[in-house]
Amino acid sequence: MKEKILKDPEFQLWAIMMQASDLFHKARSKELKECGVTFRQAQVLFVLVANQGESTIGELARWLFRASHTISILIYRMERAGLVSIQKGPNARSPMKILITEKGRDLYDKCLNIESIHEVLSVISPEEREQLFKSLKKIRTKSFEYIHEVEQMPYP
Repeated sequence: MKEKILKDPEFQLWAIMMQASDLFHKARSKELKECGVTFRQAQVLFVLVANQGESTIGELARWLFRASHTISILIYRMERAGLVSIQKGPNARSPMKILITEKGRDLYDKCLNIESIHEVLSVISPEEREQLFKSLKKIRTKSFEYIHEVEQMPYP
């Protein structure tokens, strides 16, 4: 059984996609570390900027495909670092708004250098990139359907 799975072409494709994703993540994380921000913090800042500087924990969780409690922990750390501020809702049941601070926006601007992304993707042609983008969108959509996720977040 083990050998059969390892030789399955779809399993092999999945494995290489996961390896490529993990290594791409590490390359970008290395670049972001030089700016003084983690990969996850940069993701939050990106979503906040894409959403005109504010969002809720739930929205951030959906955009980043993470559990709300994971995002909450990250947000509280980012608040302590002065990258975001938390605005409580008008009542106890209202969601908190997460707002990007001036310091957060400055850090986001510092992290706009995406040399690692250009360098890694330079090994494929523009046509291959376009096809890869289309294929990954299809895979993402099917994955949403598979896990019965109702709300699909579009690319910002």
